[in-house]
Amino acid sequence: MRNKSILKYWPHLFIIVFDIVIGQTIIYFINKGSTDSQFLIDLITRILDIFIAILNFVVVVYIFKKEQEEKNINKQEEYNMFWYQTYILPDTINQLKRFFECIELLIESGLDMTEEHKDNYMEYTKKHNECKKNITELLNIVSNNTYTKIINVFKEFQDEFNTKLYNQPEKNELKNIVASYKHQMFECLYKYDKS
Repeated sequence: MRNKSILKYWPHLFIIVFDIVIGQTIIYFINKGSTDSQFLIDLITRILDIFIAILNFVVVVYIFKKEQEEKNINKQEEYNMFWYQTYILPDTINQLKRFFECIELLIESGLDMTEEHKDNYMEYTKKHNECKKNITELLNIVSNNTYTKIINVFKEFQDEFNTKLYNQPEKNELKNIVASYKHQMFECLYKYDKS
């Protein structure tokens, strides 16, 4: 913490050191009292050497700090990716597979918004909400962008599927919608967005 507060003021420190060097050089020049051209060249060379050394030091410290920050960011990304690939991805894939298998069974047994199939519709709504909740809780922890994308796909699926259910569609129409959104959801999960 303290190092960051010191580095925050490095331009000020650099200017102070540079002013001291210039001031000391001018005093040396006045005390020497020489107007010799070789002396002037030596003086300018010394000033430039000191200036370049200070500048090199500042650049090295800056580069070191940037590399440390990048390492910390990379470690966090690796950690998140490990958790995602090892625990979250397999679990969400299994949940999505079970969800879509359940929907396909409900479609086969009759799924629409009529009174006759209201139990199937209630089961579909329950499974949809459970699946979305379980998947998004895990994704929200690791990747906000993937979380947002999968939520949007779930919403689009629900809107289109419910619209079709209201119109009492054929089973193949519902199966096509399910297949399309199943693909989109798996694509969102496999194209993990780190942010």
